[in-house]
Order: sequence, then structure tokens, then C-alpha cells
Amino acid sequence: LTQGVWDVRRILGWVRGRGAPLIAIYGVSLGAYLASLLVGLEPVDAVVAGVPVIDFPALFAHHAPHTIRLRGMEHEILGDTADAVFRVVSPLSFPPQVPREGRAIFAGVGDRMTTPAQARRLWAHWDEPSIHWYAGNHVGYRWAGAARRFAVDHLRGAGFHVDADPAPG
Repeated sequence: LTQGVWDVRRILGWVRGRGAPLIAIYGVSLGAYLASLLVGLEPVDAVVAGVPVIDFPALFAHHAPHTIRLRGMEHEILGDTADAVFRVVSPLSFPPQVPREGRAIFAGVGDRMTTPAQARRLWAHWDEPSIHWYAGNHVGYRWAGAARRFAVDHLRGAGFHVDADPAPG
């Protein structure tokens, strides 16, 4: 995660050095984690986090069977130690450096991979910005025209020229 943030920060420096008038960050799933973490460290104009995962220990605890959760706590893969380790790379540890109106999230109500709870936690941390819930699972946004339109409309509303059809699929 730190390597990913470093890489994207280098790219942002390169883009800024070439006079980019606006910068947006868009990420889906693990990319949304990276985008959410990055905007806590870098001021940009807009961000879209799609089907975000934002808390790996909580996600592991959610998906692990009870016996595995207990073993995870025994070996400090879950619990206070894991929370402390992940806190340094948690999007929830940093206030977003993006104006509230520049933040947006979309998520699937049937997402059993990252779960809607992860999106709700990011939404609360980001001071309840625009959010779009689509009727689908983790990858269902690919076929949810409304989710695509939401992301494209958000970026266009933030002043970006998005050369994409927001309604295919």
C-alpha cells in the first residue's frame, strides 16, 4: 500500500509539473482503498471511490469463520495489534484533502466481498458526500449504467472533461 501511494504521488508530481489544471483520483475495490488513502495525503480536486475496501482487518474478521477469527486474534493477525499496524495505511486515519463536494462513492447493496459496511464507513469519514448505491454485487458496477453515470456526472460536475459514454451496458 505504501509503495502504491508512493508511485501515485510521483505520477501526481509529474502531472502537476506539466501544468494540469485539475486532478481527480478514481479507484475501484483495492484501487478505491489506494485512492481513499491517497486523498488523505494529497490535495486533489475530486475523488471517486467505487466499491471501496477501507479496513482489511475488519474485512478479514467479517469473512473468516469463527475458529479462524479466534486463531487470528491469538496470533495478533486480528485485534488491537493488527488495528495498530493497519492504522498507518488506513484511509480512515487521515482527513480527506479534497473538498467535500469533490468526494463521491458508489457501492453495491449486494456486495458480499467488500460489503456495504466498508462503503458506509468511508462515507461517514468523508462527511457524508455524494453516494450512489446500485442493486448489485462487487463487480456489478460494470453493468450498472447508473453507477457509471454517477461517476461520470460527478467528475463532470467537478469540472473534468470525461470523454466516456456514461450509459453503456
